[in-house]
Amino acid sequence: MDENLRKKARTEMSRAALLESYNFSKHDIRNCYANAIEYSMQIENKMEEDYLRMSHACHTIAIINFNAKKYDLAAQYYHESAQHLQHTTLNDVRYRTLVKLYIDLSDACSELYHQDAANEAINNAIQAFHLIQNKTNSELHIGNPREHFKAFYELYEAQTSTNTYITSTKFTNHEQLLMERQQEALLLSQFSDISMEEMNDLNNHLENMLQYLPEKAKNPFSPVLFNQKPNDDTYRSAAKDFLRMAQSHMQTGSISDTIASYRQAIHVLDKVSVTTSNDTQIIAALNNQITYLQKKSTPARPNAILAMFANEETAMEEDEEENQSASYMSYSK
Repeated sequence: MDENLRKKARTEMSRAALLESYNFSKHDIRNCYANAIEYSMQIENKMEEDYLRMSHACHTIAIINFNAKKYDLAAQYYHESAQHLQHTTLNDVRYRTLVKLYIDLSDACSELYHQDAANEAINNAIQAFHLIQNKTNSELHIGNPREHFKAFYELYEAQTSTNTYITSTKFTNHEQLLMERQQEALLLSQFSDISMEEMNDLNNHLENMLQYLPEKAKNPFSPVLFNQKPNDDTYRSAAKDFLRMAQSHMQTGSISDTIASYRQAIHVLDKVSVTTSNDTQIIAALNNQITYLQKKSTPARPNAILAMFANEETAMEEDEEENQSASYMSYSK
């Protein structure tokens, strides 16, 4: 039974590769890969070959969905691809694949404005990078990926993304937000190192105790909760991040990047389920600002729009004092 299913899965993979070579529709290609996954999942006694097949099929479906702007499905399949690959014997080649899979998963989460999941995916990418034993010259040049996050991120993005995506404002903004989180993590880890030095005796004692407990293989990768939809607070916080990115682009004189950042802020505010009048006013102000920038060569400063966020924080505090049942968001980090 297993071998029959395995044979069907191989046939679907071969068919998908053939369709790709003749530039058939993505829909047909995706269906072949989906069939291969379905047959492989039914195999009771899975072999490494089966997990590798499922990982490759999920990866390809993820790319198809990402390019179709179906970021929720892309995130799902990137995650499944990484999970299947972890059931195989991991070596340097596969650790590099995991680095790229988790970076791609992070990109999909960023497109969903799920920053926490994007950060966790990047942490897993960094973990996979550390597990590579024989690094290339380019990888050795990076050193600590948290300290040199831009070099780390761009090295692998160049291997998985098109030049159009890498040169887009979306990419620049996502990279900046991820880099800020890594800098925060680096500071926390440095503080943790200092604390651990003071606790060496206790740690050694605990390690001795653990030697007598049954060992269990540890998964070095953390779960990425990409399927938990962000709440309205998270969306508004993301909008504020994009306004901050817009301000940075203005300071460098890049009007096109400023407009693109404003549009990202509008797009994420459109996802808010329970809107306030302030949400509507901010979107209107951003649209007016975009129109202005398209007509003028010198951009206006976005302080007024950022002030609207600050005004809402004050209003929220007053509302909470008057009515504890008010369900407004907080923009504080």
